Amino acid sequence: MTLRILIADDSLLYRTQVGDLLEGAGFTVYQAEDGLQAVELAKKEIPDLIVLDVMMPNMDGYTALMTLKGDESTKEIPVIMLTTKNEQTFRDIGSGLGASVYMDKPPDETALLGHIQRLTQKE
Repeated sequence: MTLRILIADDSLLYRTQVGDLLEGAGFTVYQAEDGLQAVELAKKEIPDLIVLDVMMPNMDGYTALMTLKGDESTKEIPVIMLTTKNEQTFRDIGSGLGASVYMDKPPDETALLGHIQRLTQKE
């Protein structure tokens, strides 16, 4: 079965780069351009993993993460936070809200694929 991954980022460049990488690795990719779209799409599609930017319009990544983790249908989906805000405080906030991994932008492609592999392995 093909893994389904939702990418939420207001930057078309990052969405395209990460989307192309993941599609090239055989994943089905959904894209959202803000946190609000990400939450709606996640509830509709129930992806296997979400790659979530922090700084987005309409709903930021932290609010989207809180919303996703507070909903029965999406609370178990692993979330990788991607951001240029790499200070430890921001990492702590993301981890505290339920992010599985916090990565700097642009992400190291090998590391990103490794995290996805690890987080989506079924027991």
